[in-house]
Amino acid sequence: MKELRASAIGILIGATMFAVLCFIFDAPSKEHFMFATFLGGFSGLLAAPEISPESYKYPTIFQVVSGIGVGACVGLFFEASNEYVLGLCILGAVIGFFAKYFLHAVQIP
Repeated sequence: MKELRASAIGILIGATMFAVLCFIFDAPSKEHFMFATFLGGFSGLLAAPEISPESYKYPTIFQVVSGIGVGACVGLFFEASNEYVLGLCILGAVIGFFAKYFLHAVQIP
């Protein structure tokens, strides 16, 4: 249950931050705003195990599975062919696997 709560909080915070930044700096179309919000939610989902490690038993597995799910959702959002959806799932899994290293390299002010 802790995993679900921490994930939901990460998704909400990430999606809100990206949506606000997109709205303020970009004057987006509906599709662009939705994509920025989804990207922020994915970033928040990947960051949640690193921010609250005590809430997750297997954070790397969670991040890889989340990456696969988001890759599939992005492919379906853009109505991509099956080959591209599979490629996006693989890319999402790789991003999820290396999320720990990426998040530690990013400097937050």
